[in-house]
Amino acid sequence: MDLERENPLLASVLFDTVMYVPLETSDSFLFSRISHLKVSDGNAYFVSDKSFFLFDTETGRGKLKISKLGAGPEGYTSVFDSNVDTSDNEVELLDNNAKKIVVYDMDGNFKRSISLPFMSFMFAKTDKHTYWLYNNNLLSDASSSKVVRFNSDKNTVEEEYDAIDRHLSGYFFVEDETNLVVQKGCLLYHSSPSNKIYRMTPGAGMETFYVLDFGKHKAPEEFYAAKYQDIMEFVESANKNNYVFEIPTFSANDDMLAVACMKEGKLYTTFHIEESGADISYSSFCDDFNFSTPLPLDNRNMSFCLDNRYFYFIISPEQLIGLQPKEGDGGKMGKWIADKKITEFSNPVLVKCRLKTN
Repeated sequence: MDLERENPLLASVLFDTVMYVPLETSDSFLFSRISHLKVSDGNAYFVSDKSFFLFDTETGRGKLKISKLGAGPEGYTSVFDSNVDTSDNEVELLDNNAKKIVVYDMDGNFKRSISLPFMSFMFAKTDKHTYWLYNNNLLSDASSSKVVRFNSDKNTVEEEYDAIDRHLSGYFFVEDETNLVVQKGCLLYHSSPSNKIYRMTPGAGMETFYVLDFGKHKAPEEFYAAKYQDIMEFVESANKNNYVFEIPTFSANDDMLAVACMKEGKLYTTFHIEESGADISYSSFCDDFNFSTPLPLDNRNMSFCLDNRYFYFIISPEQLIGLQPKEGDGGKMGKWIADKKITEFSNPVLVKCRLKTN
């Protein structure tokens, strides 16, 4: 990861088309910050404002909102992550506080809930009953590891991975944006602080799959061994030394990895292409199909994901409007923004970047 230069990514290097999909702004589908963006079968979905939202990736039309905050059996007390299981046409919401996954049909009707062994912050599935649960470095009576493979049919923990460092667990809790990604039937996993992404295969344990090179920004081991009062003191000390300790989000498809980190308020992202071994790092995005001005990246663009055809990320309406020239009509994109009636009060925009097939 090149963290020394503020490089722009020219969209035409990796993509052959960039599309902007305004997500419906209405009383029913109004939200603020997107968390845990995922895309499946032409649907983009995420959690925001203690609710679940699902949108059509072609039209931006809102298709489903689930907002059932409450202590009853059909509701949830918190929502940290979500999954759309297209094989069963079900929506699964992770209720961290109540230690359960609440399951709804595609119309938002309650079906059942699944009790979990501990407070989980993220989850992923590799088959109908196999859930991977991440507990964010939180020790509990149920587990002393960060990730468990849980069988929902038998209600049992099948395997545990990545033992919790008891020293770090006393103060270090970082709610990562996305750190569990399914790739080719296996699970890719990262937990801060670390410079490694692991691959987990049921029955085969955990192996190092990627090593992330932060250069001089990698914190030495003795830095983590020191004693800190709390997470704030740790973060302040890391920032003072310009260390990168957190990978808040990454994604992968069959051929590519996209991984991002924050440094001095900027978002740095690297694409790693498996076949060639090439790495492309950038801190701003230049859609040279539509704009001449690069988009500086920050935490508003932290939600992104990959499938085998597209790279998806979120841009705020303020960022999109700000890309227009200060004078003149802004060309075709200025007209498009006006036609779509996008203002600073609109919902964020989904950006679809189609990967080059070669």
